[in-house]
Amino acid sequence: MNFATVLALVAQYGPTIIPLISKLVADIAAGKGGQPVTQADWDELNRLANLSAESIYARLGITPPPPAPPAGP
Repeated sequence: MNFATVLALVAQYGPTIIPLISKLVADIAAGKGGQPVTQADWDELNRLANLSAESIYARLGITPPPPAPPAGP
């Protein structure tokens, strides 16, 4: 996976995709790329997929900026 692909995924899915990508990259780097996916793997991917951006930011100690005000006429 290249950085352009990661950027496209983040743009589409937001910060919640980062833990999923991190786990998959780590598993492949650990030599699991050709192994079958276990139920434990699916459970962990599901857990990571259900993280919210707010919970990820909180775990990292990041306070996101406030939302932008609505655009006026």
